[in-house]
Amino acid sequence: MVKLMPDEFAPKDYFADKNVADYWTIPKGVAKCEALSWGSKMLYGVIFGLAYDKKQAFASYKTLRKHLGNPSQATLQRWLKELFDARLIRAIQRGRGATNLYRLLKSPLVGNMTDEEYALGPQVVYAGALTDEPKLVDIQEAIDLFEMEYFEWGMKSTLPSDFKLPKPYFKGRREKVNTTRSYWFWYVADKYLFDSGLALSTEFEE
Repeated sequence: MVKLMPDEFAPKDYFADKNVADYWTIPKGVAKCEALSWGSKMLYGVIFGLAYDKKQAFASYKTLRKHLGNPSQATLQRWLKELFDARLIRAIQRGRGATNLYRLLKSPLVGNMTDEEYALGPQVVYAGALTDEPKLVDIQEAIDLFEMEYFEWGMKSTLPSDFKLPKPYFKGRREKVNTTRSYWFWYVADKYLFDSGLALSTEFEE
């Protein structure tokens, strides 16, 4: 049995009566990942700890920076991007100016997903009129749902009172999202002007 000096301690004995939420936890797989910087690994530990009891982490950039020794906001955003790219966390946007919610994603690095499951590709949360509630789908299915929702809106919207863009949401493929939204916006605008006899300038292929 190892005999410790008075100023030494055994981690197991020390943590026996401590609250695990008082410490940041970094899974070994995340710590060993060479694709992640040490900063992003520490950030993962913070988000893991904040979400430990509540299933999700509610934290502003200011709060996250405080827990990490106050790095710059640009540095924090770079670390967050690393975790997003590694598919370790998901940000739930609550609206303009509101603090994001962060949720942990299953991953081979954490040990709760197989490599085969991971290889199937990323999934996104889609929310819109075509789904009863937010739904987890792959990127292509999200794009298909997004385009269908705008198609149905474009086919039935004719009057100024109807001229309100639908608000399906998913995070990913921003260029595709913006192109689809812009196309149907101008499609309906031109259709209304055409029906009113005010303009005949723009043609769209249906």
